[in-house]
Amino acid sequence: MTRPITAAARTVATLAAGAALVYGAGQVETTVDVRTDPVAGAAGQVAVTSSALFCPGAEIAGVPGVPSVATIATLIGSAAPVEALPPAVTSVGTTGDLQARTGQDGILATDTTATGGARSSDARTPVTATMAGPDPALVTATGARAPGLIAGQQNDAAGKTVAGLAALPCLTPTADAWLTGGSGEPGRQERLLLLNPGANSVTVDVDVFGKTGPIDAPGGRGIVVPPRARTSVLLDALAPDEASPAFHLVSRGGFVVAALNDYWLDGVTPRGIEDLAPLATPGTRLVVPGIPADVPATVRVVGAGEKEALVQIRALTTDGPRALPGGRGVLRVPAGSVAELSIPAPDATLALEITADQPVTAAALSAPKSGSDFGWSVASPATAAVSAAAYPPLAADSPRHRTLALAAVDGPVTAQVTTRAADGAPRTATIAVPADASRTFDVSDSIAVWVRPTSGAGQLHAAVTTSAPAGDDFVLAGLPLQPVRLTVTPVTVQPDRG
Repeated sequence: MTRPITAAARTVATLAAGAALVYGAGQVETTVDVRTDPVAGAAGQVAVTSSALFCPGAEIAGVPGVPSVATIATLIGSAAPVEALPPAVTSVGTTGDLQARTGQDGILATDTTATGGARSSDARTPVTATMAGPDPALVTATGARAPGLIAGQQNDAAGKTVAGLAALPCLTPTADAWLTGGSGEPGRQERLLLLNPGANSVTVDVDVFGKTGPIDAPGGRGIVVPPRARTSVLLDALAPDEASPAFHLVSRGGFVVAALNDYWLDGVTPRGIEDLAPLATPGTRLVVPGIPADVPATVRVVGAGEKEALVQIRALTTDGPRALPGGRGVLRVPAGSVAELSIPAPDATLALEITADQPVTAAALSAPKSGSDFGWSVASPATAAVSAAAYPPLAADSPRHRTLALAAVDGPVTAQVTTRAADGAPRTATIAVPADASRTFDVSDSIAVWVRPTSGAGQLHAAVTTSAPAGDDFVLAGLPLQPVRLTVTPVTVQPDRG
């Protein structure tokens, strides 16, 4: 199987590639001295003055030879309130722009005069746009709006062939990603959404895994994503009979934004829709936050190491860690395979802690036995500085509600939670999360949330869940919080004078 690329390896490869491009462009035989700018301060960090996030657009469209389903995705982007940022990065001036640019015919719009977008120079005002078809979007922020930029897209479908709620964070490009979702049952389709923001074509190789191990899928090799364009791939065509597929993507020649759409049609009845961001990098300890209450769940664990993994799963509840009912919290996952574990509907929102003796990654599907929607919660990285999520506002009379789910491992964590209301007003609260436990916070009246650990020795994981009560109005969507850009280390490049 393909081994995961470590963050360190990606950094070395990126630096090496960048150096080769600079040398090749001019073919000038000289040496340079690269050093940190001394005016950056003792910590060597300054606030970013430019940030960008990419959104793939409406999901069920853009696969050649496959009929598209007309849906519209809503995009929202927000600058961070000053209250959400660490004190060290708040002195970035007062001016700057926030802008959303929507593409056309699957091509990313980068021109500042692009139509279908929005612009705001007011720190309190978000930008919104709609994306129809496979048209991606770019959200940018400059100056004082850049630190802590967050954006997300939401598809609220209510048609005859697709219904349900899907949420996805707008993302930054990567060269390595793990994804899962869907199944081999009739009416289930998984679509891979690839967006190349660069000026050159990028080639993506997709390895496919299932319950019995790696799956031979020649169609997943050599997928070409044109420059500044989106490519969609029908993943269930790569493994049409696999009940628990998982995918590992590695790009060549550049970076891509990658996401997965899980679309479910039960006969002629819509069964739901969901978007999944990449899973946490494979490791021996994972946390899946935001497992919703009152809905049975299925945990999907992907063996990403070279040996069989012995996996243990326990619940992190408001009262602390709990073993799963019936002693079902142990799995054996052979290398390169996928295993699943069913969990009865919890009484309250919780997180799952997954430990293993070999690298794994994971996600959890929450789906009622009958209903018009389902949701996925993905293993997410710990919040090191600030993580955030953005989402369209809920109507005042909506039966839906949004919940921020927090979980701490390895010790307690005190976190500052800052939300922005639809009118731009910020609100800040402090939440203490005990070790190996979870907490929730209502964010129904907001359009974005930022979470910053302020004290404690633990690691904090977070997600937002949007849901509505069982019945005709039922929806469910998970949205993992993403780390946001805050600072950058400036460097000075000058000729080496010996």
